[in-house]
Amino acid sequence: MTDFDDLTAAPSEQIADALERLAAACRAVARDRDAAAGLAPLQAQLLTLLARRGPSRVGALAHLAGLRQPTVSDALRPLEARGLILRQPLADDGRAVAVSLTAAGATLAAVITRPPAALVDAAATLPSDRAPELLGDLITMIHALQQAGVIAPQRLCVTCAHFRRNAGPDTVRPHVCALVGAPLGLRHLRVDCPEHLAA
Repeated sequence: MTDFDDLTAAPSEQIADALERLAAACRAVARDRDAAAGLAPLQAQLLTLLARRGPSRVGALAHLAGLRQPTVSDALRPLEARGLILRQPLADDGRAVAVSLTAAGATLAAVITRPPAALVDAAATLPSDRAPELLGDLITMIHALQQAGVIAPQRLCVTCAHFRRNAGPDTVRPHVCALVGAPLGLRHLRVDCPEHLAA
């Protein structure tokens, strides 16, 4: 008689495998979307980072993308040629350059930073009462990858100086954002908060 305990990988391995498959689907959908906009995947990633982070040094973009600075510089050239970004020397350091979106770049970035509809639809198939818990679990995994140095620091609520864990009024909203003085439930936690202040 077959014992599935002997045939089944540990849950953590199965979750990693499932996430890898979801990541492949995300890349495929994003690749098609970005190609329709005339962008290579790295170019789209850089436009997205600039849209979310604002003007940034090339080195900071490279760090966030997990790439070497020359690779990012090469990817920025066609974006500059298309009038999507602007490079300007920093006032306090003439050797350093800040990269920012032009109006055309911001317009295009607004389109490509939206999650693909197919992925939003797939996420919407989850029971509404389980989705916030899954979001919390995914944020925990992102934080673990960040702490392990696998990915660059993300602007997660749970790593913010304004985040007050278990200071909320009830179990539905157990945390508090001290910046705005409001309770937070799992569904309110952000993966990329523009007001993030590293704890």
